[in-house]
Amino acid sequence: MTGPAEEPADDRCLMEAAAWRIHLTERDEDESLPDFQRWLQADPANAAAWQVVNQPWDLFAEQPTAPELMDARREALADAQSIAARRRNTRGLLQMSLQWVGVAAALLLVVGAGLLWQSAQPEVYQTAAGERRSFMLEDGSTIALDARSEVHVRYTRTGRELQLMQGQAQFDVARDTARRFVVAAQGRQVIATGTSFNVEMLSARLMVTLLEGRVLVVPDTSAASNLPDVQPLVLAVGERLLVDEQGREHVSAIDIDQALAWQSGRLIVKNESLQDLADRFNRYSRRTIHIRDPRVAALRISGVFRMNDADSFIDTIQAYFPVAAHPDANGDIELVSSAR
Repeated sequence: MTGPAEEPADDRCLMEAAAWRIHLTERDEDESLPDFQRWLQADPANAAAWQVVNQPWDLFAEQPTAPELMDARREALADAQSIAARRRNTRGLLQMSLQWVGVAAALLLVVGAGLLWQSAQPEVYQTAAGERRSFMLEDGSTIALDARSEVHVRYTRTGRELQLMQGQAQFDVARDTARRFVVAAQGRQVIATGTSFNVEMLSARLMVTLLEGRVLVVPDTSAASNLPDVQPLVLAVGERLLVDEQGREHVSAIDIDQALAWQSGRLIVKNESLQDLADRFNRYSRRTIHIRDPRVAALRISGVFRMNDADSFIDTIQAYFPVAAHPDANGDIELVSSAR
């Protein structure tokens, strides 16, 4: 006669880890409990199983804004409390009843959902006012972020999906023909393989500058249903695509040094609007430059400026244009027309 089939070691360890997690939480006991420590040290597979179960469980407690995770956590504990109330006089957690196995299995399903939820969350890269930083991604690509900029990154089996939320970034893409590299911003997707390009958002406008290689710019169908009908666009090195407030596209040649000047803290502009300059300076300064008069905002300017020196910029504007700078009670500046 043969005995009952032995449970696979990995499955058994996971079940025991899930039961320990419920037991410790339901009784408000910490992980220094001697019985728990003996179980943890008895087999390296136990420690590995504990990591699998405990990491997403801790995630539940850290994500109060995710009600679906908190509900799952409460349901698992409620089941555990109900079963524990009927087992107060039994000893040895590892001698689990079929009821405990059921609760442990339910918790493992919840843990699996937690891991899937966690993996779906983007990696967030961001900078503060006046801060520029570079980040290396797990695929070997790099992102250089301008001040007050933010990029979200997700990885899938077939793609690297990024979204520029605000500001400006340069993307140097590691070649991977099996996974496309896509940056979404302002109703467009920039698709690249191994290449280097710059993306900037200014108010409701988007600028994409190709520095090296090849990119394809297409409408972002998930977010651009109200944009005009546009066709995929291939940029050449040294070309910049401007998408204006109405979604219209304009392609022009640009000097590469000019496009990269922001990475050394300089701003090189040729016949750009005063509003664009103010928006860029606002990334670096804790006081905001406001331009509410459209005539002042539309003034065109060329020159080289230091991004961390807003005072010199304001002095230059007042010297060369009929514009006056008026500080408000918060220290912000409003540029207004001084013409009579």
